[in-house]
Order: sequence, then structure tokens, then C-alpha cells
Amino acid sequence: MLNANDFIKEDITDKLIFPYIFFQQENVEQKIILANYIKRLDFVSLLLPSSTCFSYDSIVAGLSEKHIEFITNNAPMNYKKSILESLSKKYKIDEIFEIAKVMDEDLGSNSTQNQNRVRNVIRYIKDNLPAFQF
Repeated sequence: MLNANDFIKEDITDKLIFPYIFFQQENVEQKIILANYIKRLDFVSLLLPSSTCFSYDSIVAGLSEKHIEFITNNAPMNYKKSILESLSKKYKIDEIFEIAKVMDEDLGSNSTQNQNRVRNVIRYIKDNLPAFQF
């Protein structure tokens, strides 16, 4: 017999598996919601979605250095290649930084912590490029 906790667990699992379906991506505000959601995820939960989720700029914009380090060491190669492919397109990088910039504006006080976080993720990937290619 299912109880309320089972429904909550199913709902959370569904959102983790397909976060880009449950979070609309029609404007920057909606992309920020997903980026913040990803930012709060634990490491193992990052591997629940399919590798194609990393083609969404808001998902990449939510990654931290700790997330990308975990992905580097634990994710299947198709996840890493999907991230690398997203970051190989200038327009994607521009979109990712646009999201990070608005996230910083929401924090106020001329914050750049989200933009710095994104820079650090990209730097980590560049520094560990062979792990994403082979």
C-alpha cells in the first residue's frame, strides 16, 4: 500500500530524472529556477537525469566545481561528452553566463559568485579535458 511519502519520493525522482520537463525554460527567470534547483542537488542526484539534460544551459549554469568533479570521476562518458559539447558552442556559454549574471543580480551588492562558479566549472573542465574526451 502506498502512502504519502511514496508519492513524494516518486515526484522527486521524476523531477530529478527529467528536470527540464518539469521546469519550463521559456525565459531567463524560469532558467534561473532550474539552475538554482541543480545547484542544490547532491552529487548522486546529478546522475539520475539522462546525459541529454546537460545540453540545457540552465542545468550547466547550476553546476558547481564539486558537481563537475563528481561527474568527472563517476559519470558515464556520454554525460561528460554532453557537457563538453554544450561548452563548445559560444552561444551556449553566453546563455550560461547570462543566467549566472542574473542570479548574481538577484543576490545584489554587485555579487559575481555565480559567474565565478561558472568560470570555475569551465576551467575545471578545460584542466581535465582528457577525462571528458576519452
